[in-house]
Amino acid sequence: MCEPIFEKPLKDISFGQVLMRLFQTARRFNMEVQPQLVLLQKTLLNIEGLGRQLYPDLDLWNTAQPFLERWMRERMSPKTMLGNLHSQMEQLPHLANMTRDLLERMSQPHAKDPEPPWRKRKDDWFLRLLGGAHLVGGVMLAIGGPLNQLGHWPAGIMVAVGVYLIVRR
Repeated sequence: MCEPIFEKPLKDISFGQVLMRLFQTARRFNMEVQPQLVLLQKTLLNIEGLGRQLYPDLDLWNTAQPFLERWMRERMSPKTMLGNLHSQMEQLPHLANMTRDLLERMSQPHAKDPEPPWRKRKDDWFLRLLGGAHLVGGVMLAIGGPLNQLGHWPAGIMVAVGVYLIVRR
């Protein structure tokens, strides 16, 4: 079993090794390394170098423990948790209104909104022409055109696409 990293003095810790293992793990699982993490790693390496020069026997855990405990007390205190819960509860009516509006718009899509751009048929003649070309090409392929060695499934797909493009609204 390996010893926790922060129970060693600074002179015995190699942040370079820790960061190399972190990069290896990221590479092994095909994870993208965020720029913020790279900057944090650079800061850790600078702290390691400066810390080794100034005070190599520094015990990081004993030094950081009071700060971490105070931070955890502030973040996880009942007062803070109730404040977070209260702010989330204040959002519930707004969320309920948004949900209701969305459901109303979904149930009546054409009541207030203009017709969506994909439903406008300005290019209807082009799609029908394209459908006709697919239909003719599919029929020619099915009756023994030059690409007959492909089998009949490409012809079936072409005919289906052609019929769809011609008869759709």
